[in-house]
Amino acid sequence: EFYCGTCPGCMAQGPAMVDRFLDTFPHNSTAPSVSFLQFDAVDDCGHSFGVDGYQYQEISLADAQLQKVYNRLEALGLWDRTVMIVLSDHGREECAGRDHGGFSDAEVNTQWLAVGAGIRHGQTLAHSLVSIEDTAPTVLWALNLTWPMQWRGRPVWEAF
Repeated sequence: EFYCGTCPGCMAQGPAMVDRFLDTFPHNSTAPSVSFLQFDAVDDCGHSFGVDGYQYQEISLADAQLQKVYNRLEALGLWDRTVMIVLSDHGREECAGRDHGGFSDAEVNTQWLAVGAGIRHGQTLAHSLVSIEDTAPTVLWALNLTWPMQWRGRPVWEAF
């Protein structure tokens, strides 16, 4: 089932998830090495309505939740050793912005943002397209771990 941006239950999912996530952080300077948060409502709105006001509303809600995560990391003194990667799961076809499944650049490539420790501030990856498949190798590389050579993705070294 797809959600609409006006559904109170849908709009409450992100804040509730982030609150549960932040409750796992102790009130000292320790935290998980790797964490993953997924804001499904942003994608669901895009599939249901295309790129329009509903999806922008969900993006604004997700942005506010990411700010809460940043604030907690900063308050615990963890931001200076944190890398946060924010990405979409895929692009969209260019006509209505609702579907995907083809092989156009607009569908295959993802919107990808990295901030935090070791990330070049203001760096734009103008000469490099980023795929969702590049995220896991980038995370492993940032943790000084290797990734299987058979993976199709590669670390986004340009961001560091």
